Amino acid sequence: NHYNQRSDTISEAIQSLQSAKRYNQRSDSIITMLTMRSLLLFFTTILLSQSLFSQNKDTELDTTIFKVVDEMPRFPGCEVGVMTRDERKKCAEDNMLHFIYSNITYPDSARFHGTEGRVVLRFVIDEKGQVNDAQILKNIGDGCGEEALRVVNLMREKNIFWRPGITNGKAVKVYFTLPVKFELKDYTPPVPYTIYHGDSIYLQLDKAAEFEGGQDALATFLETEVEYPESGLDSCWSGSFKGSLLVRKDGSVELLETIDFSNLGSDFLFEIININSFMPASTHSSNIYSKLGLPLIGKSSFGKTLVNGSNLVP
Repeated sequence: NHYNQRSDTISEAIQSLQSAKRYNQRSDSIITMLTMRSLLLFFTTILLSQSLFSQNKDTELDTTIFKVVDEMPRFPGCEVGVMTRDERKKCAEDNMLHFIYSNITYPDSARFHGTEGRVVLRFVIDEKGQVNDAQILKNIGDGCGEEALRVVNLMREKNIFWRPGITNGKAVKVYFTLPVKFELKDYTPPVPYTIYHGDSIYLQLDKAAEFEGGQDALATFLETEVEYPESGLDSCWSGSFKGSLLVRKDGSVELLETIDFSNLGSDFLFEIININSFMPASTHSSNIYSKLGLPLIGKSSFGKTLVNGSNLVP
């Protein structure tokens, strides 16, 4: 009996050790699993934090407005053709100044008070080339600052897109500072005519040149006769031209000047200058040479054009 009791005691001890070992193994497994889950949660949290930080950083970059970039924004019309960088810059500046000064009207109050000087504006050219947030940095009063600001905002109204500023190969928002000069001697009354290739182009007319049949006929002609160039059919090109025509005594026309605001190219321009059914201007009952503004015509004008006063609006 004593031997059996000792055997039972030994057997129970062995079972207890085996149970403890299994418990320890189970505990180790649980601890290992919890540790792995904690590590997985830890690294997942780190990755998500880095991703959110990167997104916030990108968003912050998108709202940055640069003052200096590798390539400053350029007014459109000079991106086609072989030019040096300096030539392209000069061409863009000339086009921009032509736009500014051909649209500015010297304020009556400034004329009356003899106000002259330089207005300074600042605006943002965004990644798409649009003008935004124009403001007056320096004003000379009598409405000059407001007039300069109006003309700058006119670029956005007419959907004129600049070539955006570039830094590190990426288009970015850039501040652009523009001085606008107001000088009374630059606004002397025009002479009644100018000379072009030996011909007198009259500026004061009894009757202005117009399309045969008037504006309605011109709208119909543009809608039915002007075709979208084949070179642009597989593209999404749209934009506008602005310029002027010389209307001769016989009603034929010649292109005097043009600005291709959207770099559409010569094929688009060729379609526009085919408009040649004009009645000549006259003065003192005689037909004369005259200058006629070329309307703004965009992509939708090839097949659908509306007339608004003296301007064609796509």
